[in-house]
Formats: sequence, C-alpha cells, structure tokens
Amino acid sequence: MTIQQFPRDAEQKRQLAEKVTQSFVEIYGASPESVQIFFQETDRQDWAKGGKLGGNVPSAD
Repeated sequence: MTIQQFPRDAEQKRQLAEKVTQSFVEIYGASPESVQIFFQETDRQDWAKGGKLGGNVPSAD
C-alpha cells in the first residue's frame, strides 16, 4: 500500500502503519509480515488542488 501525504513525523507514521497493518490482518486475513506500506511524502509547494499550489490552499491538518 502506498500512502501519499504531506510530511509527518516518524511517530505518526509508526502509529498509522500499525493501524493499517492491523486492518489488513482483521479484514483480509493477511499476516502482519505480508503488509508493506510505503509513505510517499510531498511538500505543499509540490502539490496543487483546484488550480492552486498547495501552499496557497488552506491546510486541513
């Protein structure tokens, strides 16, 4: 699984990885070792929405 997001700290990513992995285990019956998560982080100035660069869009986080 690839998660695209704005930069987050390591603790937030660790917590999300644990919860996403647990969801795959519970819902799909996957083993925790089979779940791979890739965090793809993009700076706001490298992203646009509605024709506006991310640095110009109000933050939702």
